[in-house]
Amino acid sequence: MQNMDVRNQTWQDLNQNWDMIIIGGGITGAGIFRMAAQAGYKVLLLEANDYAFGTSSRSSKLIHGGLRYIKNRQYKVTLESVRERERLLHEAPNLVTPLEFILPVYDFYHTDPKIFDLSLAIYDVFGHKWQHGLLSDKEEKIIQTQFSQKGLLASFFYFDAVLDDARLVYRNIREGELFGGKALNYVVVQKLLFNSYGQVCGVAISDNEFKTEFRNLELFTQVVINATGPWTDTLRAQVSKEKIIRKLRGSHIQFLNSRLPIEEAFSFIHPIDHRSLFVIPWEGVTIVGTTDLDHPIDIEKSKSEPFMTLGELDYLLVAANHLFPGFNLDEKDIISSFAGLRPVLYGGKESPSDESRAHRILEESGLITIAGGKLTTYRKMGYEVLIKAQKRIKQKKLIDQKKPVLNKFEFEYFREYPIELINRWSGRFGKEVTDFLESLRNNEDQRIENSSAYWAEIRWSARNEAIVHLDDLLLRRVRIGLLLPNGGLNNMSQIKDIVKAELKWNDEKWQAELIRYETLWKDCYYLPK
Repeated sequence: MQNMDVRNQTWQDLNQNWDMIIIGGGITGAGIFRMAAQAGYKVLLLEANDYAFGTSSRSSKLIHGGLRYIKNRQYKVTLESVRERERLLHEAPNLVTPLEFILPVYDFYHTDPKIFDLSLAIYDVFGHKWQHGLLSDKEEKIIQTQFSQKGLLASFFYFDAVLDDARLVYRNIREGELFGGKALNYVVVQKLLFNSYGQVCGVAISDNEFKTEFRNLELFTQVVINATGPWTDTLRAQVSKEKIIRKLRGSHIQFLNSRLPIEEAFSFIHPIDHRSLFVIPWEGVTIVGTTDLDHPIDIEKSKSEPFMTLGELDYLLVAANHLFPGFNLDEKDIISSFAGLRPVLYGGKESPSDESRAHRILEESGLITIAGGKLTTYRKMGYEVLIKAQKRIKQKKLIDQKKPVLNKFEFEYFREYPIELINRWSGRFGKEVTDFLESLRNNEDQRIENSSAYWAEIRWSARNEAIVHLDDLLLRRVRIGLLLPNGGLNNMSQIKDIVKAELKWNDEKWQAELIRYETLWKDCYYLPK
């Protein structure tokens, strides 16, 4: 469990010689952390903001091979991705779940439907499965949503997978802690430390959230791993002037599923620039995304987090209304938005969408950096990083990549709850689901309005999941900032009672956090001003 008592104890335990220090609490850093701790290494993970604060809570919520990468001839990336997708479906049940896609082919694509059929065949062969075909061949199929039939040449179906990306991050971190690793969010690495040979040997850190006289430390380790995603080059600047990351912004808009009711996801091409987009049913909302734009430094500095621009809003609405013309969607129907930065390797392509999603591992003055890649391949990237990193560690451990991605577990069945609830909570909380179920209070097994989230999840996360700010809770642990109109601000009376009790916040602290959250949500998670 991660609460303030645990945080304070972790700080007291920091001053030791570590086998490995990982900088970055996104999915890549979390995956490396879990595997290293499972192998028995003394490993510490440090995150400057909240876990999954960056790209890993702002993805398109898909575990997928990337069908468009076949078109771009990125066959290796696609092969790795679909294999990892199948593994996650098998080893992370109830957190990563199958999702059926419909792929309509229109005449303005200027592509023979047979090309799409061939791409889907390659996709399935890579994944050792055969789950695609013409939609018309599935006689039992009933499409609830009327997507555009104008210029429609053919419609295919295929399967990928969907998840709550931030929950995957936190479950990896929590399981890493259960294996003996230590992790802290809101700890800033001020600089790298170097030994007399010019090799990285540690980090200087500070806790800027909870200032005390002993929370500025120098920590020493056998290897430092840079897993900072879009901020990779910022840390690397201490060992190299070469820049390798192209920051690309991807924005999404959300509608209530009652406003845009779909049961299957859609993969389609934008009518203006012919880029691939998705429409995805997720946690009771319908997501439309994503854009793919360079993220200029002036935009990065203008607000505290990435945000969708007016141009992106118009672009996504055009796409949604082109695919679903009968719904007449406009701005007032959008309940939330989010924008994330992709840490893509710079390849010099004119179009951001043409850049490769491959990854690269560097070793510079002893600093091990993992750059590029995608959420779906996080396990494979983590394994490769550890194989590289352990060459610098004296007492090597066995890194067994055949072990499950997440812990397998069995627990006593709680018959008073529907299987759908048990599946949801076991996927989110893993081995600790029994403790979660035993902690349930009266009426807190109810949904928060019409969202997929439950009141019990608010209490559990506030009590146990390293919550420092209100936005940690509402945007990443329990996603109601994305799932409810007005970011959940209409429900703050009940949230306040739970949070103040569990986090021991007084009225002044609560009010400050509420103002912070409301400002952040309106600036970065709603409509652009």
